[in-house]
Amino acid sequence: MLKELISKIFANNQANVLHLLEKYELHKFISDFSEKIDTLESYDVQKNTIGALASSLLTRINVVLEKIESNEDKERLEYILSEITTVFIYQLLQKEGISQKQVLIEIKNALITVCEINNWDIELLLKKTKIDLLHTLSVRLVDTSIEKIKIDSDSKLCYYKWLGKDDHFKEFTYDLKDKKIIKSVEEFKKLFNKHTGKIQIRMSSSHIDFIVLLFDQMKKENLIRPCGTKGHFFPLKMYCVDFDKKVLFKKEPKRIKELVKRDSTKHAKLLEEIGILIGKR
Repeated sequence: MLKELISKIFANNQANVLHLLEKYELHKFISDFSEKIDTLESYDVQKNTIGALASSLLTRINVVLEKIESNEDKERLEYILSEITTVFIYQLLQKEGISQKQVLIEIKNALITVCEINNWDIELLLKKTKIDLLHTLSVRLVDTSIEKIKIDSDSKLCYYKWLGKDDHFKEFTYDLKDKKIIKSVEEFKKLFNKHTGKIQIRMSSSHIDFIVLLFDQMKKENLIRPCGTKGHFFPLKMYCVDFDKKVLFKKEPKRIKELVKRDSTKHAKLLEEIGILIGKR
């Protein structure tokens, strides 16, 4: 059950995700919780069990996170658990014969109560679990069937739309190949198109700082637009691997960006290189 869940959410990083969950003894809990969600019937949902489940999940997760001394492990685990929790909510919303709005309100209220009791950050929690976004969807649908929004873990296709000129994009991709930042031009192009199935985009791990700042600058200069997600780093995290097809981002791209900015000389140099690369696009 756990491996199947992880393979759907973290196609390119399954081993590392499982290792981290096992390291902090969350693997069995997440597996059991996933099985519980999977076997819930509509009458269970109506018996106010959802709030209790949400409370127990949040409590167990935060108790573990509070004991982690490594900031890197904590950040990685927070991201992993946020994605898993969101999928759990999606699964609940797919149950037949339930009120989407009722379920989301119950989850939200339960989580807020737990946060208030334990003095945890409520706004951060709701942002990570996407409760407010899902609640907005359910209200717009006027409580109709979840089939109309088709939310599931396999539909989370995300990619970038290139907003510059086509001939500039072609030149841009070949420049990246010449600089040995990407392994294959054709492979890299998949990051800018709708796709089906699992794809892997090989990028140089030795240029990780450059890659993060590059995509950040392209977003700022309106050269790219992330589709299927609001986060402009998400497609990178989802599909990019190193040249050996191993995990590329051992830290969150936002964290990498923050660390690079601390070194003003390095940051300025990278921005200058990126400006030359995309300035004519």
